[in-house]
Formats: sequence, structure tokens, C-alpha cells
Amino acid sequence: MTGVRHVLGRMTRRRLLAVLLDVIIIVLAYDVILGFRFQRAVPDDFVLGSPRVLHFLVIAVVVHVGFNAGYHVYSIVNRYVGLPQASWIAGATIASVLVLLLVDLGWLFTGAFLMPLSVVLLGGATAGVAMIAVRFYSRVFQMQSLRAVRSGRRMVLVGAGSAAEMLVRQVDGTPSLDVRIVGLLDDDPQMQHMRIHNYPVLGTIDDAVRVAAEHEVEEFVIAIPSAGTREMERIYSELKNTGAAIRTLPSVSELFGGKVSLTDIRELDIEDVLGRPPVQTDLAAIASYIKGRRVLVTGAGGSIGSELCRQIASFAPEKLVLVDRDESALYALHEELRGRAFSRYSLVATHIQQSRKMRRIMEEHRPHVVFHAAAFKHVPLMEHSPDEAVLNNVMGTMVVAKAAAGAGVERFVNISTDKAADPVSVMGVSKRVAELVVRHVGAQNLQTCFCSVRFGNVLGSRGSLLPIFRRQIKEGGPLTVTHRDMTRYFMSIAEAVQLVLQAASMSTHVDEQGAVFVLEMGEPVRILELAEKMIRFAGHGVAADIQIAFTGLRPGEKLHEVLVGTLEHSAPTSHPMVFLVRPGALASETAGVTPGTGFGQKLDGLISLACHHAGRDTLVAALGELVPTYRPFALEEAGAFPVGADGQRDGAPVEQGGWRPEEAEAEAPVAS
Repeated sequence: MTGVRHVLGRMTRRRLLAVLLDVIIIVLAYDVILGFRFQRAVPDDFVLGSPRVLHFLVIAVVVHVGFNAGYHVYSIVNRYVGLPQASWIAGATIASVLVLLLVDLGWLFTGAFLMPLSVVLLGGATAGVAMIAVRFYSRVFQMQSLRAVRSGRRMVLVGAGSAAEMLVRQVDGTPSLDVRIVGLLDDDPQMQHMRIHNYPVLGTIDDAVRVAAEHEVEEFVIAIPSAGTREMERIYSELKNTGAAIRTLPSVSELFGGKVSLTDIRELDIEDVLGRPPVQTDLAAIASYIKGRRVLVTGAGGSIGSELCRQIASFAPEKLVLVDRDESALYALHEELRGRAFSRYSLVATHIQQSRKMRRIMEEHRPHVVFHAAAFKHVPLMEHSPDEAVLNNVMGTMVVAKAAAGAGVERFVNISTDKAADPVSVMGVSKRVAELVVRHVGAQNLQTCFCSVRFGNVLGSRGSLLPIFRRQIKEGGPLTVTHRDMTRYFMSIAEAVQLVLQAASMSTHVDEQGAVFVLEMGEPVRILELAEKMIRFAGHGVAADIQIAFTGLRPGEKLHEVLVGTLEHSAPTSHPMVFLVRPGALASETAGVTPGTGFGQKLDGLISLACHHAGRDTLVAALGELVPTYRPFALEEAGAFPVGADGQRDGAPVEQGGWRPEEAEAEAPVAS
């Protein structure tokens, strides 16, 4: 008796009520099946109060409740009941029926079954179904009650797929959330008039204005992570007319681990409606050289470096080594990775030019793969500080590459830029020399596979165009554009990094060390059109609300960027968005396409000049000896060109059109 009191004392009131409810269900289930078994002409031995039935019901209740407890059924919170919890009850029911069948068969030694076998089977099944149904009904009743009294922003989800279903479950499971889902929109004809967790599909995306008016919608959330930019632009064009706030889930490439969470919802940004179709990558090929391997990333705190770390972490490396001289950026990345439940990483705050330190880091961590993303990238600043551009972009690359080779790294990937093709800026030519350095070091260290990956502007990186435009719009304008005809290639940070990882997987299949890959950047975007689009996206009128001012080309800027130089040509690879840069038919070692005779001596001379902080003209001349296609922009010319009404400085150099990916279609694949 004391033991019973102890057990009851430990049971909460909720659990005790659940047990009592199950007892009632069990008794009623077997009684109902008994009635059906004898077609309501129940013999006296099988009426509810008979000794035989009482014996059986006592045994049945003890067995069912016992197995329910063993399967943790009484730990279920009805508000969160789902298929996993239903499977617990089903498992407990099956076990209970099997035990009761054994008891019934054992009763034969007394001369007869305690209960007909059909009653045991059907009664147990009925009891199990009823116990599951009661708990689901309790959940539905609680959810409907919460929905009825719930206040907060009236929200409609755009999309009725798995991402929307996850969001609905999370909203329903978070009563304190200041959100009330009204329904969903989806273009799939088969989803019309359907319900997702009892929330109605109210129509298609074209019905957004009507739905917003009828249901007083305050917010739309686009829950289609797989949507491309064209689809996002179409959705935005419909939703912007509703007057409601527009938010979105990140794209598939941005979601860490593929799971959707309420915390992933963010404001719709201009990047979501710019650009190109989603990137498709060979995940197996990428995982083959990252999963279970040690990976080191320089410049880990930067825009590209931090995204590299995020995506590499999703491939489950053995260890991730984050190297950057910016301790604040490193710490921010540390906090982010820790918040994403990834802990297998080390932080190293250092300058990449320190050769002894870099050798020690490589020897200590023994990475299998190195991604070199550390670099100075701002064109106008480097025009005034060519010594720093050489020290960081050239010498730093040489130090990291040699340290990697010395430590037996298997794969070295240098992050380059389209400004390295036919460079006119110090930054661009320094990155072109860095590509040559990677090729030069690779030729001397065949055990390590070296390559560079070249691409254009990335959307949203620190100090890039979009953040500047956003700030200028917030301040009321004007938006500053250098020239009305200026174009640039754009790609999101996430897709650029995806393709960098893809290109790196191909580097071992190329028959040359230090190969340069270039990413297919799509069609170049006119900066003027981008500025106008951002003004309209922010809800303003061009010229009427916010002006656009033309400032003229800055030192080292091109009117149009190219991805492959005039002395280079491209060849396709096994991936349609990754191309290989080859020296052209007219190219020679002296043209700066490959490291020529005396390259090492010239490189040492350049670095020596930078270490002694030689003058700009001296450094520019030394860079030109390494890259004869370099056409430097004289600083004194920058202020000499008056800005015309079209934004062009009279006499400023205008770049010729360059390579387009379609030119490579006739080439035979060189990488697989």
C-alpha cells in the first residue's frame, strides 16, 4: 500500500488524469467489441459485471497502462503530440495485445478461453486507436482555442510546401508569439481549397491584393526557400501592391543544415529579387574533399571568408581553422558558428605576411585544404597604397602558399577577382600577380594541388555597392553612380562560395598547377538600373523622391569589367557555371599569363620594394614588369577629367568588351 501511495505521489495531476482516461477507454473498447462479437446477445458469462469479464478487464488495464508507462506515453504533452508520439502508443498497444493473447491462451488450462481471441485483438486495436485519437483531439482543441484568442500581426504564408508547414507548426507551438496566421497562398492548382494544419489555402499569389483586403493582412512571409530570383521578383511585384510588410525565408543555400526556423525569417532584400537562377552544385564532389578533413580559411572574418566557413561547416569537416587579423570579425564568426551548434573550429588572429607564424599554424593544425580569402579589395584605396596592396595581396599569398606546401596540404584554393583580368588598378594587378604566385609555387610543389578561382562583385559584401546605396536611400539621397553606362557582374555571396567549393573539387582533374577557374557571372548589370531598382524597392520615386548623382570614374575603375583577359581564353568544365582560363594563342610567358623566366627574381624585387615602401610610380612599374597587360590609371588624371552630364570624365579610359561564357561552348571539357 505504501508503494502505491509513493507511485501516486510522484504522478502529476495531468498524468493521473491521462491514466484514468486510458482506463475508461480500455474498458469501453473491450465492452463495445464484446457486444459486436455476440451481436448484442451477450451470454451471462460475458456481461460487463461477470467474474470472467472483470478478471480480463483488470488484467487488460494493468497490461495496457503498464506498457503505456514503459513507452513514455504519460510523458506526452498533448499540445505537441504528433506521429512519433502516436507510434509510442501504437507500440505499447501491440505489446499489450500480444501479452493478453498469451494470457488468454494460458487460460485454456482451466478449460476455456478467458475471452474470445477476436475480442482481444479487436478490443486492443480499438483501445489503441481511441487513445491516439483522444490525444490528437486534445491537441487540435487546444490549438483552435489558442488560435481563437490569439492576437498579433495577421500573417499570410506564401507557399504551401514543407517550409510553410514547418513554420505553421512552430507558430502553433509557440503561444507567446505575436503572430496570427490567417492562411496561405500557393500557385499549385492541387493546393487550392486545401488546408495545412487547418489553415486554409486562400488562393494563388495573384490573389494577394484581394486576400490582403478581405483578411486585413499585415504581413506576408515568403516560405519558398527554393525560389529563384525571377520567381521572387514576380512574387514581390504582386505583394508590394498589398501595402503589407513583406518578409522571407532565406534561400536553400543560406539555410544551415536545411532546417527552417522562425528565427530564419528576415526582411525581403533587393538581393532576393536580383540576379539569376539558383546554383546547382555537386554536393557529393564537394563533400569528398571536405567531410572529415581539416580545413583552414584565411580572411575568415570577411564577407567571402565567413560564408566559406558557414558552408564548409555544413559538410562536417573534422576541424575548421579560422585565420584573420580582424579579431572582432573572428569573434563575431565564432559566436555565429557556436549558435549553429558547430564547435569543431579554432580561431587564429594573425597577419598572413608573417611567414614563421603561418608555417607554425600550418604545422600545428595540419590542414588538408586551405582556402586563401585574405586580401585588400577596395580599388580606390589601393591606388593610394600600392605598397600595402603588394604586401597583403602578393606577399601574403606567397607566404600562405609556401606554408601550405611545406605542411603537405593536399589542396590550396586562392580567391581571386575579375579585376585581375586585363587589370587597370593596383588592386586588380596585385590579384593577378597573386594568381601567378599560386601557379609559381604550385610548379615547385607538385604534392599540393594549387588553383585560383576568379569571380566578380558579390552582393551585400562589406563596403560593396548595395550597402552604400541602402545608406544613401536611408539618408534621402542622392545615390552616387560613377557613369550611366557602367556595368558590373553580380552574384550573391552564398552562390559565389558554392561555386568556389565546386571549382575546388575540380582542381585535381586539371593537368596544370595553379589553374585559374572563372565563375559564370551571368549578364552584367547596369549600375544605373540597379540604383533605380533599389529606389523603387524602397518605396520611393526616382528623381521625384531620391536623386541620382553621377560622379565620374574613380582611380583604377573600369567602365566594364571582363572575366577573362585579352591574352586568355576560356574552356568549359564538367560544371556549366565554372570555366577554366587558358593562355590564348598569342600569349607568351612574357605577357604575364604564366610565370615567365626570371619570375621569382622579379617577384622578390617587387616585394622588397613594397617592404621598403617605395614610391607609387616605382611599384606600379614593377607590377607592370610582372603583368605587361597592366594599364595603370595615373592618379593625377583622376582629377583632370571633368564630369559630364552623362557621368563620364572626358578623356577617361573606356574598357573594351570582354569574354562571355557562351564563347567557351565550342571548347572540349577539360575537367570532370
